[in-house]
Amino acid sequence: MKQSKEECISAIVTLIGEGKAQEAITTIRNEKLVSDAKNILQRTLMYPKEDISNVISFIEAYIKEEELLSYKRPDGDDYRSVAFDFSQILSEQKNVKLREYSTLLMQEFVRGLIERKEKCEGRKFISKNLYSFKKPNIHMLSELSEEKICVSSPESFNDPFDCLILSDIRWAPEQYKNTGNFFVDTYIKELTKVRIRCFVGDSSETKENATEPYLRALMWGHYAQSHQGICIRYSLSEDSPLLKNGIKDEYAIGRIDKVIYKSDPVERKERLEYERCFLYKDKVWKYENEVRLVYYDKTNNEEHYSIPLTSIGLKITGVYFGLNCDKNIKSLIRNIMEGRGVDFYEITCDDRFTNVLKVQKCDEKR
Repeated sequence: MKQSKEECISAIVTLIGEGKAQEAITTIRNEKLVSDAKNILQRTLMYPKEDISNVISFIEAYIKEEELLSYKRPDGDDYRSVAFDFSQILSEQKNVKLREYSTLLMQEFVRGLIERKEKCEGRKFISKNLYSFKKPNIHMLSELSEEKICVSSPESFNDPFDCLILSDIRWAPEQYKNTGNFFVDTYIKELTKVRIRCFVGDSSETKENATEPYLRALMWGHYAQSHQGICIRYSLSEDSPLLKNGIKDEYAIGRIDKVIYKSDPVERKERLEYERCFLYKDKVWKYENEVRLVYYDKTNNEEHYSIPLTSIGLKITGVYFGLNCDKNIKSLIRNIMEGRGVDFYEITCDDRFTNVLKVQKCDEKR
C-alpha cells in the first residue's frame, strides 16, 4: 500500500536523524517532495539533539543535487534557491553552529543566484570589444598601469533602482522583518558583496544606436567628466571564461551579460531571479547599450576592488582621449601603456559640423 505524503515525510525525517542523508534525498526525489524540503528540515529540527552533524550532512548533500537546488514555492510563482530557505530556518535556531551554517548557506544562495541560467534573458551576443569611460583620476591611472578593472557596489551607482534586489532592501525592509535580525543582516551583507563593472557594447549589438560608443556625447558628458577623461577599449579573448561558463573558483563567481531595459513595473515577489536582480534597468538608460560584469566574492567586503584583466580574458587594445583631455594626462597614459600594443585616438569636432564628434588615430610620434 502506498504511503501517504505525511508518512513519507515522517520517514524522511527519521532517515535524516539516523544519518542516512542520501537515502532521505532519494526518497524526496522519488516521492516528488522537493517543494516540501523546507518543511522536512523544520520537522527534523523540532527535536533537540546534541549532535547536529546529521542535519548538516543532509543539507550539504541536498545542495549538491543540481536538480534540487531550486524549486517552485507553493506560495508564489517565484523560484528561489533552497539554500535561501534552509538558511532562514537555521538562522532561527538557538544552536550557534547552526546559525553560523546559515551564513554559509546564504553565500551558496547568492552564488547560485548569479550562476543560475533558467531564462538567460540577458545572455545574448556579447561583442568582442567593450568600452569604458573614465574620469581623469588616480583610479583610472591605476587601472591602466596595473592592468586591472575595478568592480563597484551598486550602492554607489547614480540610479537608486539599478539592481532591483538592492533597491528592494533599501526601500522595503519591512517585508524581511518577520524573519529575524540575524537572517536579514546576513542576507543584506552577502547581497551587498555583489560588485559590478559596467561596459558599453559596440554598435554591432544594436540597430538603434549605430554610432560607436566613443562618439556618443552623452557618455562623455556623464562618465568622463565632460570629455576631460578617456574611453578605454577592451577586447575579449575567445577563450575568456566570461564567454563560456563564467568565472568560478572557491571564493568568487562572475558572469557577463547585456543589461535588459524595461519600464514595466516589477512585483517584489519576482525579484529573486538573476536577470531581475542585477540586469534590469529603466528604458531611459537604453542609449548606454550596457554590458555588465556581475561579480561576487564571499571573502571581500570592500566597496571597490580590482580584478586582473588576464583572469577574465580581457585586454586593453585602445584608448580614446576626450575633447578636453589635458595634454599632460595624454602623455602620461601613453607612457604607461607603451609597448603593450595599444592604439591611441583623439576625439575631435567634425570639420563640417560644429556639434558632431569624429575620431582620428594619434600619430605614433608624440
